[in-house]
Amino acid sequence: MESLIPRVHGLLGQVTKRGGVTQYLDMANGAQHDSEEVKPPRLAKLVVGVADVLCDEAGRLGALSYLVPDDLVVRVGDAVEVPFGKRTARGLVLGVGDATKATRPITKVYGPRADEREIALARDVARWNFSTFTTIAPRLAPRTKRGNPPLKAGRVAVAKGESFEDLGRLTEYSEKPRRLYACAPLVDQSRLGALEAAELAREGQVLILCPTKESVGAVLAQFSSGAARMDIAPKTGEASAWKSFLDGSLKVAVATRTAALWAAPHLAGIIVVDESHPGHVEAVMPHTNARDIASLRSERIGAKLILISSNPSPLALGAKAKVLAVGKAEHWPEIEVVVRPSYAKNRPEAPAPVRAALRAARQEGSTPVVVAPAAKAVRICSKCRKARHCAVCEGHSCAHLRGSVCERCGEKDTRLLGWDVARVQSAVGRPARVLGANELHGVHDAKLVVIFDLDPFLEAPGLVPERMASNVIVSACRAAGAGGRLVVVTAEANANVVDDLLVRKDLVRSAKRTWIAAKEAKLPPFGRLVTLRVASASAPRVTGWPGTAWGPRKVGDEYEVLVRCEDSELEELSKHIERLRRRSKVRLSVS
Repeated sequence: MESLIPRVHGLLGQVTKRGGVTQYLDMANGAQHDSEEVKPPRLAKLVVGVADVLCDEAGRLGALSYLVPDDLVVRVGDAVEVPFGKRTARGLVLGVGDATKATRPITKVYGPRADEREIALARDVARWNFSTFTTIAPRLAPRTKRGNPPLKAGRVAVAKGESFEDLGRLTEYSEKPRRLYACAPLVDQSRLGALEAAELAREGQVLILCPTKESVGAVLAQFSSGAARMDIAPKTGEASAWKSFLDGSLKVAVATRTAALWAAPHLAGIIVVDESHPGHVEAVMPHTNARDIASLRSERIGAKLILISSNPSPLALGAKAKVLAVGKAEHWPEIEVVVRPSYAKNRPEAPAPVRAALRAARQEGSTPVVVAPAAKAVRICSKCRKARHCAVCEGHSCAHLRGSVCERCGEKDTRLLGWDVARVQSAVGRPARVLGANELHGVHDAKLVVIFDLDPFLEAPGLVPERMASNVIVSACRAAGAGGRLVVVTAEANANVVDDLLVRKDLVRSAKRTWIAAKEAKLPPFGRLVTLRVASASAPRVTGWPGTAWGPRKVGDEYEVLVRCEDSELEELSKHIERLRRRSKVRLSVS
């Protein structure tokens, strides 16, 4: 069978036996490495006659056809060198080319760069994100240092530490190929990911995707050998983790979203750590999500999928994964809910239990963290409740407004509505640190965290009800740390998220509630949600667009349009988007 025949040219080069160890010689750079466990990668389709080649940094030019010399062996996914204008360029072989357009030959073959399955997946990802394959193709491999020698990572070994039992992992479904672990906030996700990777490494290679550089480091710290960071380019001549992952010798690769499409010949599983973290979303268009790529990729190639989260998203539940709760009582901080009557919502002082908790923290020598809503506090008329606008500083909460006359009713008295960072700081005093919710990710072991007013997060407009509130609660629990305390102030004690997370401490119940809400609204994963920002002088017309369109509404210098549609309607929607792109600059994201 052809798939069992080692390649003569390219990455694998010559195969010899020395003392029972298979040795692979890298013809591209002359480097060699030994491994008792490495197997030849699955061979891609052979291309004879004419090859379709996408050159690196070719812009919008697309793939070009090149002749395949008789003395070269070329396969789909190979990196090759070709003449490109007046210079030479490297490119990726996509398949059979057009013989009528091929005039110049491929000059060199470097060996595999990407798997044909990942190439096919990249094409689909591009289409679903209203993008082109030439935009997605660079994400199939590192941009630089691809010729470096492979890294010798050794056998997979996890450092001593917590076991599955210590983490409180449920084990009755351990053999399910797709699992979603709903972890208590203080469960060490990096440890859980490493333990799962060590199990999967017995079956083949494992790719661990992390949302931040810090989380990559935390995962790598769990291994004593056999794992390597793959998304950082080595220096010239240094060993490359990507190269060893590509040839199959590296069993566990840890990376950020950059490596979601990087190929591996024996991929047994993909692990996504903290799947709901925004760090998994590409910062530039197309704004793909590493979790969604991992889900689709694992399904295409038959690999296992492990999603780990402290706040599972509806899209994670939509990955057809078995949801399992992970964690024990010690993986939650002590939680106190302070119910504030609605009439006292805007009293200038902090509730008595909050003042007591802050006082106790200060006596212990710790600096408590207090979470404030992002929205600015607004000074309103005490009589007609009209927002007051200051003619001096153009603000809505300044002291200038005191004693001024309301334009609507003539009243002089005012009230301050809402709790922003400045107002909360004045209420709790120092040395408490008052932060916005988005600043909690960088806080660890604060011992005491206070959510000064949960209600704005509960009432915040969102596609999935109470999703923002659950994000804040989980982040605050993490910030409090082991043995810490979380105090939450709310007038909505009967809210579902309060009952699910603060009383029951049940992440699975909370996740399923958001899943039901997404299903009722036909939101992802039950439909596609496309957000467009259009830079034009006039509002774009959305009449006749498929699905349901909201907008356009003016946002700064752009118009925003939100479209909810089915998968079957994406092709029709792409036609409208392309027409819009011909006239205006369009930024979009798809979920």
